[in-house]
Amino acid sequence: MKPAALIIGLVLLSANAIRAQSKQNFNWMINNSGLGNLPLAAALDFDNCTPTVLNNTLGSGFEGQSSISDSQSGQLLMYTDGLRMYNANGVVMQNGQVVGITNSQAQNLIVKKPGSASIFYMISPDTQAGLVVNTNFPTASGLKYAEVDMSLDGGLGAVTSAFNVLKAPGNCEMITGVYHANGEDIWLIGHEYGNNNFYTFLVTAAGINPVPTLTAAGPVVFTAPPGVPANSNFDAIGELKASPDGSKLAFTTFFNGFTCLVDFDNATGAISNPIELSIDGGGYGTSFSPDNTKLYFTGYESGNLAFNVNNSIYQFDISSNDAVTIQNSRTTIFTDVAGFKSLKLGPDRKLYVARATAVQLGNGAPYLGVINEPDNAGLACNYVHDGVFLNGPYGTWGLNNSIEDFFDCNALQFTLGPDTVICPGDSVVLSAIADQSSYLWNTGQATSSITVSQAGTYWVEVSGPDGTASDTVVVGNHVLAPLVITGPAAVCPGAPAALLAAPGFASYQWSTGSTANPLLAGAGAWSVTATDTTTCQTTASFTVAEFALAGLSITGEPAVCAGQVTELVASAGLSSYAWNTGADSIAVSVGPGLWSVSAVDTNGCLNSALFEVAQLDAPLARIISPDEFCDGVPAFLSAEDYPDQELLWNTGGTEASIAVGSNGTYALTASNACGTASDSIRVRFDNCDCGIFVPNSFTPNGDGTNEVWQPVVCPALAYEAAVYDRWGIRIFQTTDPNEAWTGTFGGADDPAPIGVYTYTVNVTEEQGAPKALVGHVTLVR
Repeated sequence: MKPAALIIGLVLLSANAIRAQSKQNFNWMINNSGLGNLPLAAALDFDNCTPTVLNNTLGSGFEGQSSISDSQSGQLLMYTDGLRMYNANGVVMQNGQVVGITNSQAQNLIVKKPGSASIFYMISPDTQAGLVVNTNFPTASGLKYAEVDMSLDGGLGAVTSAFNVLKAPGNCEMITGVYHANGEDIWLIGHEYGNNNFYTFLVTAAGINPVPTLTAAGPVVFTAPPGVPANSNFDAIGELKASPDGSKLAFTTFFNGFTCLVDFDNATGAISNPIELSIDGGGYGTSFSPDNTKLYFTGYESGNLAFNVNNSIYQFDISSNDAVTIQNSRTTIFTDVAGFKSLKLGPDRKLYVARATAVQLGNGAPYLGVINEPDNAGLACNYVHDGVFLNGPYGTWGLNNSIEDFFDCNALQFTLGPDTVICPGDSVVLSAIADQSSYLWNTGQATSSITVSQAGTYWVEVSGPDGTASDTVVVGNHVLAPLVITGPAAVCPGAPAALLAAPGFASYQWSTGSTANPLLAGAGAWSVTATDTTTCQTTASFTVAEFALAGLSITGEPAVCAGQVTELVASAGLSSYAWNTGADSIAVSVGPGLWSVSAVDTNGCLNSALFEVAQLDAPLARIISPDEFCDGVPAFLSAEDYPDQELLWNTGGTEASIAVGSNGTYALTASNACGTASDSIRVRFDNCDCGIFVPNSFTPNGDGTNEVWQPVVCPALAYEAAVYDRWGIRIFQTTDPNEAWTGTFGGADDPAPIGVYTYTVNVTEEQGAPKALVGHVTLVR
């Protein structure tokens, strides 16, 4: 049986062209600026053409959001915050952890590959003309794209490649898409930085043509001092949008407000007739009206780098196509002390405005502004400042960038979907269009949806403000073939069992996640769900037991001295003994090493055991002493670190280090089970010149003796001591002659491991030249 009931959704239709009826813009992702104290950001769902606010979106970038939905159902397919790619469940898509750069204006873009049912492209431009790069992929700059295959991960999609470079760095943060005149192919359009070149790429069923077309038109886009720091590239920031009919392009830039309108031929990709416009300041967002006669921009007060001071929304009437007439038509729709950022046409033909608070940089507002009638001239466009409340999160500068598509919400047309069959014991939900005045099913029910579990013909009549419509669907029953599993009843531990499900089904899904048949599995309870060609499912289970091993162990001496051997004996009662020495007997004589044996029990299962014979090495006695012994200066003798031995000094001490204060011969004896070793040193204390004394060992083990390492110097004008580990990482530093190293990392409580460390000591004495010492100190515990 199917894991869940089949839901047949409606598909709204219209007499408009197919592109005008697309639902691919029905879900907008709005990143969370963090001011709303909520973990999730807002999203807009335009189902039924009225935006519903959902607070279920992950994403942290303050620009760069883009999403795409199924063009027929309007169901969300994927979205990006500019850095990651998320699936419809709001989970980072497989391989989608890093696919772009978060704050590339609002101008990342997701498009569907023409002619493909499952391949999509996410286009990501430079950030500030390459000035800002993704630190995870610093070489993957420039205009680039990631490819997504929605047939993977059970239909949730996976990123199959990322950072495919289309164009080297040096581009504005602008990217938009326009459908080709053939209704299938797509033009990708952007703008270079430092010149007046537009670039266009054509996307066809063959993929993205890697060779762009460059067209010089309009102003040179470049940010030059004074007024901003050199090489800031602020004018690389800005939006580029296409008119809904694909005949016009317009852009504005962030600092100097370079603003331009051009003609676009969506049959050839030609760009012409540039008209430069003025908004008297820096710009950010731009959008056309649905009827292609009005052009809107957001901008801020010229030269004000707070970015959010005295912001305005401007409207131009572009129907005359005359530069002077268009400039003179400029109307200020609204001005606010806080900021206006991205502009975006909704599928409901309203124009939405991203707002910012009166705080510098990426802080959004709790509302979106809405221009309810963007086709109307001047203030008749009906701008509402608090147009859409985001239910707590604060929005960001960007809005959902996409190819402009609209949907006709007026004509009452729907379908119950194609005829279908139901699996044994299953049911199907039949759904008509929601939120209408009345419903009448042939079952007598009067709701928008009904659940049926019997075969038959079902119809519904729906009435609402836009008229009355009806549809019929036929539901049939399906009979499944029996499903059984064959395989061994028990296996040895770790051995596979070949489990074979009955053939004849279209696909298999085992409880392991595997889709193979047969399945190689070990001991355990296993189940398989088989799906036939009609997508009906049935399940069978099978249990594989595990033989208990007889048990195999090795006895012998755990350690011997070099050159000695011991006898190792394996457990009795098994057969086919095999040692890693090559012997096939139950016992072997071996020296130090790691030894293994395997043997077969009565069930034919292979048992194994390991036994390590350690080597006791001869003891080592070696005394480490300072280079000189000076009167009045503490001195220490240390034994070189060596494992598994006992120490005895002729002073009676048994520690690894002893303090000495008088002349004489000092001897050290080291012993273990393999013998003894000794070393001695003669100590003579002298009256040393004032200099630098650096201990060569210390024992920070808590016994109160030789606990710290501290160079001894004469009064000095400047002093610095540092200690480094074997990789050259500095773990201690001081400029205070009275501060000692306690054998920890950087003054913390974490003890440094036993070993040899490198020190540097630099001293400038009150008299004499500066002195620098480099040497080694041994830490013993």
